[in-house]
Amino acid sequence: ASNGTLYASDEEGLRIVKVDPSSGAVTTVSPASQHWSHPSGLVLEPDQRHMWVADKDNNRVVEVDVTTGVIGRIVGGTGKFNAPETLTIDAAGMLYVADTYNYRVVKVDPSSGAFTWTQTACQASPLLRMRGIAFGTDGQLYVGDTDQARIVILDPATGSCTGMFGTRGTGPGQFAEPRGVSSDGQGGLWVAENGNARLQHVT
Repeated sequence: ASNGTLYASDEEGLRIVKVDPSSGAVTTVSPASQHWSHPSGLVLEPDQRHMWVADKDNNRVVEVDVTTGVIGRIVGGTGKFNAPETLTIDAAGMLYVADTYNYRVVKVDPSSGAFTWTQTACQASPLLRMRGIAFGTDGQLYVGDTDQARIVILDPATGSCTGMFGTRGTGPGQFAEPRGVSSDGQGGLWVAENGNARLQHVT
């Protein structure tokens, strides 16, 4: 958060927590009684008062008030998402969801639940188990295509694939199961690779 507070999904504890970076104190924001099922990625809304959480095994994304823990809007459910793991948001409040086991990325209007676009391939190559999604400083979406060992770049307005990079391997610029993607704020990316058990900085 902009005030330095850290938020995290306690996937096995079935709750959302916040962490005071000064003391390390952990406080529950939304408890297991809210019926979470392996909550995964989360992102704060521009107002910093609400967040969206990828509630993976409930096949939905859920809005939570970070002050009260009260659940607000819910998008998805069985038949719409299939184990979504990560998501991000733009300044207008539109959501971008890595719909992991539907092998696609979708743009969602959270007010209506409607999908604005759906992308399932990049340069005629299918997306396979998308995990990790973030905006770069160039305004493009960068998404970890886990099973294809690459990062794909999508235009947030249209969903069209504007590029991709990476091959399978252990060298610089190569990946093995990229699962987390984050902008460094200076034009580069940090990529968490499950298969290589490392964080890699890519510029």
